[in-house]
Amino acid sequence: MRRRQGLALSRAAVVGYGAFLAAVLLYPDGMVLNRFFVGVYAVGLRFGWRWSPEDYASFANGVAFAPLAFGLVVAWPRVRPWVWGVLLVAASAGAEIAQLSLARQASVADVLTNGAGAVVGTVLGAWRVKVSERSGRLAP
Repeated sequence: MRRRQGLALSRAAVVGYGAFLAAVLLYPDGMVLNRFFVGVYAVGLRFGWRWSPEDYASFANGVAFAPLAFGLVVAWPRVRPWVWGVLLVAASAGAEIAQLSLARQASVADVLTNGAGAVVGTVLGAWRVKVSERSGRLAP
């Protein structure tokens, strides 16, 4: 019973994070995100980091998709991991296309960095599931 509750909580967290990520990606005012990354840039300068606001935004794109991919693979272990990776890359491309209709800038580079994050998260999630199956903590 406890395992089911933990799995249900994990799935709810993954779905919630996915909804949050979709809201950020599809938020109509791209200037809000731009201002956020300019603020991050200003803080980074205080630490001597020389990244541009665009560099921080690209890094965030990759980092944002990794935990989502990891969570999907771990929360739904019966689905083949590569399916989640492909779906997330497709969702990333779809979000970029949708941004065009929102008068935001779409970018192939964003799809690539989101995809890279999805691949990293998928690989790490698959590894975690495999380790759990071997230790007997997760049913195959």
